[in-house]
Amino acid sequence: MDAFDIIALLTTSLSVLFTFFTIIIHLLLKDLLHHPGHLVFIQCVCQLMSSLHWYTTLKSASSYYSDNEMQCEIIGVVAVISSVMFFDYLLALSLEIVIKLKHSTGVIYKTRNRIYHIYSLATSCIFSSIGIITKQFGLSPSGTCSLHHGPLRLAYMMFLFANIICIWIIVLYVWKDVKKNSSSLMFSYVMVVLSVSITITISQTIDLLEYFFKISSASRDTAIIFGSLTGTCISLSRLLNKTLLRKLKSYFSTNENINSSDQAISLLEFQKSSFEASSTFSEFFQNITRQTLSRIITLVYLRFSEQLSETSLLEEGYEYKEFKFTEKEYAEIVMEEYENFEYLKGHLHKNTIREYLPELFKRIREDCIIKDKDIHESMILHMNNLSYNKQEGGGSDAFIFTTYDEKFVVKTVTSKEKRVFIRMSERYGQRIFDCKESKLIRILGLFKVMPGNVNFIIMENAIPNKDKAIIFDLKGSLIDRVVGNSLGIARGIILKDQNFVESNLKVGLSECALEHIKKVIKEDFDLLRKEKVMDYSLLLAFYDGDGKKFNRYSLQTGKYMCNIAIIDILQEYNLSKMSEKKLKSIYKKNPDKMSVAEPNTYYNRILWFTMDIFVEEQV
Repeated sequence: MDAFDIIALLTTSLSVLFTFFTIIIHLLLKDLLHHPGHLVFIQCVCQLMSSLHWYTTLKSASSYYSDNEMQCEIIGVVAVISSVMFFDYLLALSLEIVIKLKHSTGVIYKTRNRIYHIYSLATSCIFSSIGIITKQFGLSPSGTCSLHHGPLRLAYMMFLFANIICIWIIVLYVWKDVKKNSSSLMFSYVMVVLSVSITITISQTIDLLEYFFKISSASRDTAIIFGSLTGTCISLSRLLNKTLLRKLKSYFSTNENINSSDQAISLLEFQKSSFEASSTFSEFFQNITRQTLSRIITLVYLRFSEQLSETSLLEEGYEYKEFKFTEKEYAEIVMEEYENFEYLKGHLHKNTIREYLPELFKRIREDCIIKDKDIHESMILHMNNLSYNKQEGGGSDAFIFTTYDEKFVVKTVTSKEKRVFIRMSERYGQRIFDCKESKLIRILGLFKVMPGNVNFIIMENAIPNKDKAIIFDLKGSLIDRVVGNSLGIARGIILKDQNFVESNLKVGLSECALEHIKKVIKEDFDLLRKEKVMDYSLLLAFYDGDGKKFNRYSLQTGKYMCNIAIIDILQEYNLSKMSEKKLKSIYKKNPDKMSVAEPNTYYNRILWFTMDIFVEEQV
């Protein structure tokens, strides 16, 4: 064994050990596997498999695999698949960081994850399949079990370079946000990208030169050394995170896996929460969401205070009011509520809240007998910190927050949903003014906070005491509309159509009340159909026993107190929904019964399903 073999053995072994250690840490600290940490975990596994193949560069191994070509081909296939998947998932992680930094309240990622997995599987299969068919796997000129020199290896190298370029474009795109957040975790991410760029670029560039020119054995050895160092550099970049090391030390000292996401944090702590404290990507993402939510809650509180100045403006032909808060106004409004005013003063004076259709919403709030003071007090209650841990994500990637007193719900909406509501606002307002019994959810305000351009609505909370209720979100479809695998019904969990059918629950009413509620709901659905919206839901909650009605959505039945509301009324049937339906129809047996449907079809289906919920009560 010569000097090169010793160095190659050492660098490869270090890469394997450090990468293996990183994988073990992910398995010990479960927080590391939460989204998007699972993308990092997959990268680590791929890196481990890729690092192992560098052992084939040892001279003793090279001579062995020269006589055992089949084994070398198998190792080459695994190495190429691992490298391709590593870069695919590093690119996926980079995209997730961009999406989170630019869309801070987004919490739905399952569809994107499927796309990442499909893309990674497709690219790795393409390279491996072509290589196997054309017999391109075996000992490469550099002595590793990989791809022979040829067009496929050239394409493979170009693929790696293209990924590195794309990832660096993303890093530069979010660099201002990375610097602003000053997170050691983000620094580790940049160091991972830098490590990959240096080690892979040097090794692959030398390999590329060998494709066109004859190079010395020393250059070839240099490429191998840099390639085998990749795992070490990447793992150290990830592990040299002080917050992560403290968490790891805490784990071994207490022998408990501390899940930071379960810890209650006060509103003020949210305002002061530092991205520097993030040890995992899941924590980092959660902190971004918390910061945005905290800003929304505080600005809504300021908006509905008694002392504020406003500016009336127009945007795309409709009216909005803009509220900008000076430091003096902060001092008058906020100082009494927060001890650490100096922080808030520096944080809030840069923010603006914009209220759309202010006169309409003022009239709606008056019609609902809701004063500005009611919203103001709900937003500033210090007990709100308990409900921060009850954040929910809607199916449309909306972020939903319920105030501690359970009076109001804050929900983010997209720009398209904002335009849909503005378009239908006049008919919506007229409906709830004319029909006090309407089950359409009462939207009390449409806002945007800046910077960040986060649009959101404030609604009445149709289902208070959620933990005591059996709740169903019904769309009239039985395809992929089930929660859990058991037939049991849990309280406080939002169940779906299949769960409702299996529960055999019905809403029993007198003949007169039965006809009235059916008429009201049908007219509500008619409005939504005429506005060409779909994907709305009938939210149905059952509470045990008789009792005082909670709110306008309550309906007393013989056995239960029921709350009924029509929610998610801002989704139009656009190109995105059409594409979703086409995609799902490929692998679904009954595409006409899917949740996604054009407005008339959706209306007929949910109306038929809803009418079957209500039955005449047997005396």
